[in-house]
Amino acid sequence: MTLLRKVDTKLPVNLWIDETDRATPPKVLFQNNYADRFTSKKDLIPISIEERPKVIMQDYSLGISIEDFDKVTSFISNNRIVISRYIQDPSFGITDLVNNF
Repeated sequence: MTLLRKVDTKLPVNLWIDETDRATPPKVLFQNNYADRFTSKKDLIPISIEERPKVIMQDYSLGISIEDFDKVTSFISNNRIVISRYIQDPSFGITDLVNNF
C-alpha cells in the first residue's frame, strides 16, 4: 500500500492506496483519526474509488467529523482517474500521482 500523508493531499487525515489485490475493485483506505502516523489497522476504513465514493465495510463508526469525511470523499472523487492510473500503470510513480492532484 502507498501512504499519502496529509501534507501531500492537504486532507486532515492520511490515506493509503491499496494496490495489493487487483481482483477486487480498487480502493483507498482513510485513517479514521487525526494522528500523523499509522496507529492501527483497525483505524483504516476502506472506501471505493468512484465518482461517489462509498465505504466498503458494514460496521464502522467515524472517528473524524462529517465535514472531514466529506473532504476525503471529495478528494477521492476529484482524483479518481489519477489514483486509478497509479494503481494500474507501473510507470506512473508516486511523484506523478502527487503532481497530478
